[in-house]
Amino acid sequence: MAHWSTFEKETERETKRLISHMTGIEDEDDQNFQLALKFAWSNFKFHHFLDVDSHKVQRSINGIHEKLMVHSDLSKAQSWMKMTEEFLNSPLPNTEGTKVHNINILSLLLILSGSPSNTDFTERLRLKEPEQKDSFDWGKYLMEGEDLDIGPYPDTPEWSEEDSEDEDSQRPISREDSGIQLDRTPQEDQDNENNKPVPVSWTVGEPDARAWLEQHVVTPYWVPNASRFPHSLHLHSNLLNFWDQHLYNTDPLYLPEEKAFVTETQVIRETLWLFSGVKKLFIFQTQEGKVSVRSNVVVTHLTGNCLRSILEHIAVYGQAVCRLQKFIDEVTGYSSEPGPPGSSSKKGSDPPFRTYQAFVWALNKYFTSFKEELTTIEREIVCDDETITLSAVLERLRPHLAQIKVLHKVFCTGVAEVPPHTSNVVRASHLLNTLYKAILEYDSVGEASEQAVALLFSLWTETVRPYLEIVDEWIVHGHLFDPAKEFIIQRNKDVPVNHRDFWYATYTLYSVSETVENEEKQNDSASGSSGGEQGLGSRQLTMVSFLKPVLKQIIMAGKSMQLLKNLDCKEQSERSSRDAERKSLYTLFLESVQSRLCSQEQSPTDAVTEQQATNRSLHSLHPLYLEQNDFHERFSGGDFNVDRSSQSVTCQTFELTLRSCLYPHIQRRYIDCCGNLMKTLKKDYKLLEYLQAMRNYFLLEAGDTMYDFYTAIFDKVQEKESWQQPSFLNVQLQEAVGQRYPEDSSRLSIFLEPIDPARKKHPVNNLEVLTLSYKVPWPVDIVISSECQKIYNQVFLLLLQIKWAKYSLDTLRFSNFTDVAKQVEGVALEEVKLKDPVNQQIHRMCLLRVKLMHFVNSLHNYIMTRILHSTGLEFQHQVQEAKDLDQLIKIHYKYLATIHDRCLLREKVSFVKEAIMKVLNLVLIFSDRWQAGFGAWKIESIDKMESDFKNCHMFLVTILNKAVCRGSFPHLVSLLSNLERTDRL
Repeated sequence: MAHWSTFEKETERETKRLISHMTGIEDEDDQNFQLALKFAWSNFKFHHFLDVDSHKVQRSINGIHEKLMVHSDLSKAQSWMKMTEEFLNSPLPNTEGTKVHNINILSLLLILSGSPSNTDFTERLRLKEPEQKDSFDWGKYLMEGEDLDIGPYPDTPEWSEEDSEDEDSQRPISREDSGIQLDRTPQEDQDNENNKPVPVSWTVGEPDARAWLEQHVVTPYWVPNASRFPHSLHLHSNLLNFWDQHLYNTDPLYLPEEKAFVTETQVIRETLWLFSGVKKLFIFQTQEGKVSVRSNVVVTHLTGNCLRSILEHIAVYGQAVCRLQKFIDEVTGYSSEPGPPGSSSKKGSDPPFRTYQAFVWALNKYFTSFKEELTTIEREIVCDDETITLSAVLERLRPHLAQIKVLHKVFCTGVAEVPPHTSNVVRASHLLNTLYKAILEYDSVGEASEQAVALLFSLWTETVRPYLEIVDEWIVHGHLFDPAKEFIIQRNKDVPVNHRDFWYATYTLYSVSETVENEEKQNDSASGSSGGEQGLGSRQLTMVSFLKPVLKQIIMAGKSMQLLKNLDCKEQSERSSRDAERKSLYTLFLESVQSRLCSQEQSPTDAVTEQQATNRSLHSLHPLYLEQNDFHERFSGGDFNVDRSSQSVTCQTFELTLRSCLYPHIQRRYIDCCGNLMKTLKKDYKLLEYLQAMRNYFLLEAGDTMYDFYTAIFDKVQEKESWQQPSFLNVQLQEAVGQRYPEDSSRLSIFLEPIDPARKKHPVNNLEVLTLSYKVPWPVDIVISSECQKIYNQVFLLLLQIKWAKYSLDTLRFSNFTDVAKQVEGVALEEVKLKDPVNQQIHRMCLLRVKLMHFVNSLHNYIMTRILHSTGLEFQHQVQEAKDLDQLIKIHYKYLATIHDRCLLREKVSFVKEAIMKVLNLVLIFSDRWQAGFGAWKIESIDKMESDFKNCHMFLVTILNKAVCRGSFPHLVSLLSNLERTDRL
């Protein structure tokens, strides 16, 4: 292509370089390279682009200059304007003309720039190179070889026609010179006068400047007796005058009032200002928080009543905006109205609690978007590109006004109606419950309230953030940080963590009645459930509703984590490092909401980072159910395929959202915290070993060890020696335990307590002075408390009494009656006939001994096997499956309550225990008389013992039979069957 120009050749060469650089294809004969070359040439030759708009570029330059001036970067602003002007006016090489090409290059630079106003810039001094004067003599060079005739006077200057014309034009016309009168027409004189420059000077301080602005910018309609503005004489533009004339003609008593005429544009602008929170207006007046309409304001094209009805409708919403804005100002510590002299500043008082701050933050962000919409409308009014009417503005703001109505209703119910001196926990709970109930209420309407549900859900999501942060801090770090005391659970600082009552009295759960006036405060029970639900009868509580399903898990996780932080567990450092990498509960909740509302390829964990979640605005969640596409784009910055067939707005949607998006995260944290605590207590603090030790010593499961201890006491009793000595008892206990369980010898001790002297009449009650004690270290004493040891001691005394009776019967020997039989053989026959034969008495004693032994053995086997052993196996299985410490405490209490009831130690069945004690006491009396010998007892005493035993036995069988028949005590079947066999003996 020899006919190509140099420009085309250079273009082809650069195009090939561009293709090689972008595609990496070096071979120009390659088919792909040729296709790319044809495509590039096609675009270069036949594609047309719009020229750069110089006005748009100039506006961009002025905008950057204005922004720099606003930011007080005066030096940068001055350098910016100076350098852009120099660049626009400087010539470019190899170009014809300068301005167009300079603007094109400057437009490209503005597009490529990221943020010109935020760049650090310091102008450097540039020295301009002096222009080199062309010393080449072009005249000599061009006239070389030419013969010039310079005339007889070579020194005469050259003639110039332009100089002569200039001189003629500057020389005044003189009559003497021409002798002709110069005549000028009046039109020429007028044109000359108009062509004279008119000196204009502006001074800012001139008094006429403001008057000129006030006169030309807007009609001062707010001043009294303002001048009427010019308007059209069309019928539609003078409806007010025609209506006044009609009233004047038809009503003889009609008296025209003085009116303040305004234009519809002025009404629209004051409406926008009212919605923006401005209070000092002309049409709308604000007095003591109430917005009213000035009565004499009229427009020419509407009747007074019609305009007033519209403005009163606007004033209602304006008053709602003012109340909400006032609340925002109070919470943020800013007030647009100066306070009276001497009034205390709000800065000196305590700041509002975080729930109110979050609620105000959400309101403020909504009003920011609302005010942006108002500003857009006002700009359109200022531009005056199209006609804007009041009805059109109200129709455009109708969705916002409906939302403001909802916000105002929530504010009145959740904030304004609460008494002023109410505690923060009541305020926060009531506000969250109000939002929760409002969502359910509007949700039940269906599609008619989608916008309200979306707004309320976004508001609730922002407002609940402090509560979730408090919960997260507690269940993750074990620290309940609530300086304003707004959370429903409060820390009792009087009880330290290492106190044995930590699990029961450390935290207080607050519940608030529906009337909000009375506050109910109850300590959370050992179960950790909502203690506020107890003891209030039929009064319904407004405890934070959304936390009720997981309140127990929160309490358990918080207590467990705080306890773990104070334990010397080995995994503490590992957990701390893992906690540093985890996301907050609020972030996880937002991510779950996102994953519930959309289906996406990547996991929600990758889509939302911690920073994005914490900085997410209110309006990211605002179109939650209304415009899900926009919501997803703003929520995570990506494109998602929205499942429109998913659950729509129903009453169950919000609750299901909480169940699937919030509760599982709390549940997982609960399982993690409580599982770690249980593992630590079982592994590092030997909780299971201590529970087994309690059963070994108090429930006599360590048979050989405790047998050595109590038999020493029983031998002392039989030998009629003193045994109620603490030193003797502790020595025997230490010797018995030290042989098999030396690690527990220092923990066990026994001491004596006084009893009622009346109870000492029965020998079996003498053992009630014993009290066994086992020192349980912290934190195991949370499970094995002093109250538990009291129950253990009651069972221990019962077992000791049964063991005493059984030991007394087991130690009786038939050899005691051998000597008695030999003595009877030498007695006279007549004396023997007066009495029963001795052998018959001995037979009755042996028979009574067998009956008593059968009763005691039946009772002993029932207690030791059917009650303690079987119940202990169930207890061990339940302890292994316990998920948290509170559940373990419940299992332990239930275990103790079960053996306490089944051992007949409850007050309701005390008469049964008394009957058993009578039999055991009878056993001890029978043993004493047996050991005393034949002469120590009489036949009447045998008859009495047999009668007492028979009565007690029949009473017990009857009572137990009735209990078994009712089915309320199935465990008594074995005892009843064994006792019934006694009658057959």
